[in-house]
Amino acid sequence: MSGWWGDAWRSAVENDLFDDLSEFGTGRTLARKQTPELELEPALASCPFLSRAGTVVPSFGLKKFTGGQWASLATFIAARPALVAAVLTGTLSPSLEDAAEPVGARLVPGRGDITFSCTCDAWQEPCRHVVALFLLVGEAVAVDPFLLLLLRGGSRNDLVRAVRSERGGQGLDAGSGPRGTDVGVRAADAFARPTSKLPSPRPLPRRWGTPVELRVAPPVDGGVGSGDLRELAADAARRAARLLVGDDRSGLHHTSDVDVVRRAAEHLDDPDHVGHLASRSGLDVDTLTVRAIAWSRGGMAGLTANDDRWPAEPDRLRSGVEALGAGRCSANAVIAGSTQLRLDRGGLWWRFDADVRYGWVLSSDGFDDPADALADVS
Repeated sequence: MSGWWGDAWRSAVENDLFDDLSEFGTGRTLARKQTPELELEPALASCPFLSRAGTVVPSFGLKKFTGGQWASLATFIAARPALVAAVLTGTLSPSLEDAAEPVGARLVPGRGDITFSCTCDAWQEPCRHVVALFLLVGEAVAVDPFLLLLLRGGSRNDLVRAVRSERGGQGLDAGSGPRGTDVGVRAADAFARPTSKLPSPRPLPRRWGTPVELRVAPPVDGGVGSGDLRELAADAARRAARLLVGDDRSGLHHTSDVDVVRRAAEHLDDPDHVGHLASRSGLDVDTLTVRAIAWSRGGMAGLTANDDRWPAEPDRLRSGVEALGAGRCSANAVIAGSTQLRLDRGGLWWRFDADVRYGWVLSSDGFDDPADALADVS
């Protein structure tokens, strides 16, 4: 957790909000081991955690600001150009927290501001799941402090409108929360505001999410089971996580035939899973395994090298014959004993080795020089 607001939130969790912190250590470990999807809405936060007993859902509520508190907060900010500039440019200044205390509008909660519960059967209050939820919300707040406004029942847009309304002299309706006409900000104030760094991007997830158990099973005549849906959801999470770290190979453009190979390649260490995919897809498990191995070595190019046999001219295969020292040519391959060098249509050479069960199995990346393919054996 980083950032001033994140530190303030964590300090409140550790020092102010709870009498019993016996589960703080286990809650912190849980927050690190699982990264469930937070569900944040006005004045309420929750998220599912997996446990031995199934899925448990901790939640907590924060006391909403009253209309009068929103009005006081907006008036306080509007009277201070530095705070106005910060809010209007997307920054929640740490100075706002202590300064707003006299008007009863502190954003970080105190003990009297919270209620919490969990669907687990632990007797500790708070349980580890509630502690983990508070810590995960703190991480989110460290990245986007304006989430504190949501947890108090409002939003950044509400506060901006209220501040602009105050600076326009229109006042606030203290009975209905922050609102008003957007009248902008004086140019002199805008040019006078200090420059600030752009907010940091949201941190990348430490791992992809784990799908929760479905509360209702799919229709029995639909041909799809709960396990199938969980596996598809987990696969989508893996792909999304890879896209976030710069891998643009989402696989969404592939055919269903290719996609089942990609999915099988994720589980080559689990033959039962590959067998299940083959059965559900109506495929031969050995053929699917061979194609999945090719995908794991070379992606789409490796799969194409595995599947595509074409009549290469003898001159194009000469370098493969020389690399093997001998061999016979068949279509686009040079074969010598239990080793095969296969030329793809783009001019890359791939090594295949004979396997008692699977036949020819891809065992190298693609290379311009067939000698490099022979050397690249894992």
